[in-house]
Amino acid sequence: MLERAGRCAALIRSTAAAVVAAGTSVVLDIGLMRRADRERISQIAEAAGLSLQWHFVDAPQDVRRARVAGRDTAKGETFAKEVTPEMFDLIEGLYEAPEPAELEGAIVSVSN
Repeated sequence: MLERAGRCAALIRSTAAAVVAAGTSVVLDIGLMRRADRERISQIAEAAGLSLQWHFVDAPQDVRRARVAGRDTAKGETFAKEVTPEMFDLIEGLYEAPEPAELEGAIVSVSN
């Protein structure tokens, strides 16, 4: 799963670079759950002379877990794959909260 996510991230980056090269702004609505992932995006933007506006959206773990379970139960129009409790726990274990320096200038939203 993580290997596939890495391939998807590379495709997203290359597509975003092509869009920026065409003169259009890009919004990346991706997890960037690890500091190294966020740093990589910062480095890419800096090397290209692009500005970034970080948005950090968070909710307590029990709220996130309930939302995922609700999506799994509803199986709405965009449903693709069930996220088991074990999968949820794996991803939660990979998450690295932003350091205070990462949040400087960021737009922070916390929902309950």
